[in-house]
Amino acid sequence: MTDWHSDPQWQTVDQREATSKISELDAEHAEAARVYQARRAELEMERLDAAKRAELGARRLLEAQGDTLKDEVAEAFREFGFTVEDADKEHAKKGDLLEDLRVLDPDDPDWVALVEVRGYSGGAKLSDLQRITRFATRFAAANRRVPSACWYVVNHFLGTDPGKRDEPLASNEEEVATFNEDGGLIIGTPELFVLRERVRRGDLTAAEALAQLKTPGRLRTA
Repeated sequence: MTDWHSDPQWQTVDQREATSKISELDAEHAEAARVYQARRAELEMERLDAAKRAELGARRLLEAQGDTLKDEVAEAFREFGFTVEDADKEHAKKGDLLEDLRVLDPDDPDWVALVEVRGYSGGAKLSDLQRITRFATRFAAANRRVPSACWYVVNHFLGTDPGKRDEPLASNEEEVATFNEDGGLIIGTPELFVLRERVRRGDLTAAEALAQLKTPGRLRTA
């Protein structure tokens, strides 16, 4: 049997107006839901695109090694205002190998840092500091001056949570201190990632990041 109470013919004006308003509200809700779903789909695509760009760019500091890591480290330094040279391509003789990068400060023509970039599934290697020291000795002999700084950039414990990794060479503080005395800087790539993102967000200026990198010791952003 039909419920005649819902038949507009037997409703008062107030009932009809209330029913009409509910219908209008339901229509508005349906349209809002459609707009929400469409906008959310757009934002999800933006998020996927951003993730893809990160994997091909900034996230390489956390996940890559070899030339891929070296290239991303170089790009990060350029964002801070440094000039970066690939030492093997621009300075090494055929068949010879030099440090991975040379980093220059355009505002300080005499300043130069020699940079070694490494990626390991395990921990950073103490022998890498000795390797950089040898390159510094060669640089001094060839240029009749010592480099202003030596940087050891390492993406260690690949495949693990960057926020839970120990500092590079955490158990070799004495050797690290000696390295620091000669202008050495230890740079874990998670710290470099954080530093660059702070500059990109505007929390830190590129000049402030550059100054931080020119300070011997360990790069720490916490």
